[in-house]
Amino acid sequence: MLQRFLSGRLYEIALHRAQECSFRSLKLFFPVICSAATLAHAISDYQSLIPWLRMRDRRRIVVPWFARWFTLKTRGELALVVTTIAGGCIAQKSTSGWGRQMYLHGALFASWHLIVALDIGRCARKIVHDRTDTRGALRLFLRYHAFRILTADVPAFFCFLEAFRHATTSMIYRTFTIR
Repeated sequence: MLQRFLSGRLYEIALHRAQECSFRSLKLFFPVICSAATLAHAISDYQSLIPWLRMRDRRRIVVPWFARWFTLKTRGELALVVTTIAGGCIAQKSTSGWGRQMYLHGALFASWHLIVALDIGRCARKIVHDRTDTRGALRLFLRYHAFRILTADVPAFFCFLEAFRHATTSMIYRTFTIR
């Protein structure tokens, strides 16, 4: 129906522009998705480990979880964070102004996630190897984890979200204005 109103060439240009716009918006939205997944993963870990502080015989549950599951989830989390940083850097090159700065800040906050992960890894190693008292090490692990959520994951998510909002607002404006 739209093709009736537009000539053939004008229709092709509009279709090409719409496809280009959707690919660009997907490229700009990718860091938001990865950052949200990282944040949800971190919060779910934190929420699932808190009840273990109240258990009497937590050693039988905590040590095997950290020995098996923690190593697997750490690899997945590392891949997700690196993908978030790479997506932020790629999206940052596709925008300008405020959106570019926010993508850059989001990538920096996401890289902070990896820096704090070193201390969290030390706590996990202490839980696995020092099997006498897991309560203190688990409590320290949860504190570092909460610190990382509040100082890395949440700010990265909001930076990427703001950058996407700004970039798509300006992109929609540029796409549909007649020059």
